[in-house]
Amino acid sequence: MDYNISIEFIIKVLFSMLFGAIIGVEREVTNKFAGLRTHILVSLGACIFTILSIYGFPVDTTRYNADPARIAAQIVTGIGFIGGGTVLRMGNNIYGITTAATLWLAASVGMACGAGFYLLGGMCSIFALFTLVVIRFMEFKFFPKSIKTAIKVKAIVMVKDEMVKKTESIILKTISSIYEISHKKDERDLNDTSKIIVKINTYSPDAVKNIYNKLKNNLDVENIMVSELDE
Repeated sequence: MDYNISIEFIIKVLFSMLFGAIIGVEREVTNKFAGLRTHILVSLGACIFTILSIYGFPVDTTRYNADPARIAAQIVTGIGFIGGGTVLRMGNNIYGITTAATLWLAASVGMACGAGFYLLGGMCSIFALFTLVVIRFMEFKFFPKSIKTAIKVKAIVMVKDEMVKKTESIILKTISSIYEISHKKDERDLNDTSKIIVKINTYSPDAVKNIYNKLKNNLDVENIMVSELDE
């Protein structure tokens, strides 16, 4: 009996690793922080916790009410800490939500394997891969101006302190799709100058050149730097 149970456990563990890998392979290919190994480990850990919850702490049902979900239920809470670590905020943009969702899904797939629902876990993994690959392609094809497909450009303009407000006003009227504009004092400079930092979402392949020309033609300043922003 113990031998059969051990084989069953091994099968559950192997399936959880396989299904976790199916979800994680797309994250690895797209170079996300949580990739193939992370998803395998999350699915595997969830599977083991589920097995322990069911078999590791037997309860005398004649005296107590058995609750095999008492450990497995904590997986849902615990995975939030890992998922939260993949979510990053840069300016007004938030990154990593999809990866956090795939980690959450990988945990549920591991739980399904631990409980013996291999078909359910396998189907969910395939559906997840379809969503990550095919739906992603459809987003780029049918929603080309989505915020996720925009090119981010950063412009830095050096101006005199007394010209900051006026210059910012001109920039806002000149450049569209600005999602962040700020300024700060250039402490290294002794000529009372400030640095205006502008971040723009655009869809033009010549965005850097076009934005530089617009700023150059509309601003009476010499020091303008424009580059693509990698966030």
